[in-house]
Amino acid sequence: MKSIISFLLLLFLNQQIYAHHVLGISQTGKITESPQIPGNMELYIGDFFVNITVLPGHPDPHKTTRIISYTKNLKTNMVFLGKMEFNIVRTNIFGLDRPFSKEIKTPIEDRHIQLVEFSREGTYEIKMGFTDKGKAYSTSFELLVGQPLVLWKYAIGILGLILLGGILWKAKKNRKKIRVI
Repeated sequence: MKSIISFLLLLFLNQQIYAHHVLGISQTGKITESPQIPGNMELYIGDFFVNITVLPGHPDPHKTTRIISYTKNLKTNMVFLGKMEFNIVRTNIFGLDRPFSKEIKTPIEDRHIQLVEFSREGTYEIKMGFTDKGKAYSTSFELLVGQPLVLWKYAIGILGLILLGGILWKAKKNRKKIRVI
């Protein structure tokens, strides 16, 4: 009996195992890499709860990014199915640039989906707004795209090097002084 079990185990262990998908390729066979780690945030605007998902959570320039919002009225427990305006603006040192994307979206099932392709790295402000029963609601959040150059980090590094150089110069100068013993 042991020999039959050993033979069957050897037979089964020698077989190839197939997965339902290959790493790096999504299950649906689309070009986007898998797994996409989404960015999620929850916002409250008056009586509304807004759940926002960004796919991928940390987007790169020149790749399609999906901003998906699910909006629900907490008092009536009903999903918002009206039109939602998406306004995307790149931020800079002096404030905000001109909006490069401004669209009004109708919901697909119970979600508003905005597809956007960012042209360059940086911080973008995503503004969302809608009107329900004559009252306007709006919110915004920031989204980091790529790995933008952060100048203040370089300024602190240069300042640190200058301070270190000054300390070393002062120490060397103090060593050259003649000391009374």
